[in-house]
Amino acid sequence: MWACERFHMYLYGITFELVTDKLKTSHAYYAQVQGQMGVSGVEWCDFVVYTKKGMSVERIPFKKQYWNDLKQPSNYYFAHFIQHAAADYTKIYQVTQ
Repeated sequence: MWACERFHMYLYGITFELVTDKLKTSHAYYAQVQGQMGVSGVEWCDFVVYTKKGMSVERIPFKKQYWNDLKQPSNYYFAHFIQHAAADYTKIYQVTQ
């Protein structure tokens, strides 16, 4: 409802259905949202879904234990894949200049 209250001027005259389905903790977006909150250090975020059928706004609280569980595989992935890919990209980029 926060978004509807603050952005009502953009919604005026538009018919939409406000959907209140919850983002499931098993959904990939949930992990993405928790990861972004963990990295940025915020306590909550508004998860907004807007379609032609309607708009849904759900306040998602930061879950510290979920973030702690998510960090370990994320750190492994960064150390073994992203870090090497970035180093390879840097080498390629320097050679082509």
